[in-house]
Amino acid sequence: MSKYLLGFGLAVAVCLCPFSTTRAAVATDGTLAVVINMEKTGQVQVSETINYRNPSQLSWIIQSAYQDLNVQNQGASVSFSSQNGGDHTLITSASPSKSWVLTYTSVDNLIRHNDQDQLFFKIFEEPGLNLADINVSFNLPPGTYPDKGLTSNVYAINGVAEAKLVGSSSQSVSYHLDYAGPKALLTFSATWPKSFLSLTRYQELKLTLSNLELIPWIVLGGLLPLLGLLAFGDLLWKSKKATRQVSEIIDRPPEEISPMLVGVLVNKKISKEEIAAVIIDLCSRGYLVIVHKNSGYYLGQRKPFDENLQPWEKLFLEQLLAGTDGKISADNLTDLASQSLYSPAIRQAFSDVYQIISDKTYFKENPHLTRIRYKLVALFIYFAGIAGAIWLAATDSSPYLLIPLAGTVLLAWLIMHFSSELINYSADGLAALNKWRAFANYLKNNQPYPVKSTTDQTFQRYLAYAMAMHATQDWAGRFEKANRMTLRPDWFISYQEQSQTQFVHELEEFTQSLSQVVDHMRGPSVS
Repeated sequence: MSKYLLGFGLAVAVCLCPFSTTRAAVATDGTLAVVINMEKTGQVQVSETINYRNPSQLSWIIQSAYQDLNVQNQGASVSFSSQNGGDHTLITSASPSKSWVLTYTSVDNLIRHNDQDQLFFKIFEEPGLNLADINVSFNLPPGTYPDKGLTSNVYAINGVAEAKLVGSSSQSVSYHLDYAGPKALLTFSATWPKSFLSLTRYQELKLTLSNLELIPWIVLGGLLPLLGLLAFGDLLWKSKKATRQVSEIIDRPPEEISPMLVGVLVNKKISKEEIAAVIIDLCSRGYLVIVHKNSGYYLGQRKPFDENLQPWEKLFLEQLLAGTDGKISADNLTDLASQSLYSPAIRQAFSDVYQIISDKTYFKENPHLTRIRYKLVALFIYFAGIAGAIWLAATDSSPYLLIPLAGTVLLAWLIMHFSSELINYSADGLAALNKWRAFANYLKNNQPYPVKSTTDQTFQRYLAYAMAMHATQDWAGRFEKANRMTLRPDWFISYQEQSQTQFVHELEEFTQSLSQVVDHMRGPSVS
């Protein structure tokens, strides 16, 4: 009998031995006490006290965004280092101590759902320590609260002892855990009615926006850009409707004005085509000459600038030929551009052109100013969208906010791209526009031009207008189809035989290159 009892005792000892040995082998490295104080303003003040078994250097991870961190060693503040790990920060300090206290303000922990404010606070994740006696306390700001207003919970996994509720009231709650391993995860949460806190309007708005569900964000993200697009489309449609297509054809310019002004009337802005048109116009009026040699093209002064020039034309010519000894070649256009980064005279000349076209009351306001206004509005919308995206990246706000932000950026791009189309004509401007479009129909007519004699100078007389209205190749093609030789303009000197379209093509290449330089010289502009 005694043998059986001895055998049974040995069996029990063998069975119990592994458990007692395992438990004894787990030596804790320290204890942890966490106090979370919610303030009336919505700020979360956190105090974490780590008591090591033996004096140790601080190595602790703060799992949330924080501000105003203070590290104390035995009651005195000490220097520390921080290493950002994305969603957490490693705090270290070189001096050893048995007791460390970290105090800081935790940010972006609040969320709102169903008129309830909620705090989610991750205390640790894989602390790398064996912790014992873990105490977690949460306190609402001082006040009078209903008995069941505050609810809370603790989530503990990966080698954590069960959390025990050791204290609870309408204002505070406390938990205790016996043990947590180095791979453990511990998170605290609390919920209370939103009326408990006194938040600013910005905080209220942030909480509301950051916790909207997907469907409201889709509606909001689609509705706001859609309303903007509808308003933009209405403006664009009204502008297109006012500038209807013209089928009438007239065989002469409606009035004697500079091709530059015609280009602005038709195209609503000064571009390289308008600049090229004014160069050809000044050539035909005898102020400039273009020479074509084997080595390329040259633009030179033909006669002095006199009183027959408009003030803006004189400014333009003087600045164009300044420092060139009265001659510009295709080869030195790049050098001219690099040497003339900005010309106030060119800029003033273009401003005068816009003012002249405005004085003629062709537009409801200066078209350049209208385009600038729309571009500035578009830039404001664009950068507001970019700022929103940066704010979204820097906070824990709902990613659904990207939906309206993307729509905002798209709307800004459309306004910038079609800003010229939103410029409005006056009644006089529409009448003048239709007449010039009728003349453009004549220039673009696909019928051969009936050349009556080799002295017919119609081609060169209307060439500048054709350039301004983007009809140069069509106008040259009419003469090419006529299969008749026409006299070269006297302002164009060439020793090579060329067809009419070849001549126009090479002339366009040179004047467009020159126009690009001039456009560069006027400095930053709204295109």
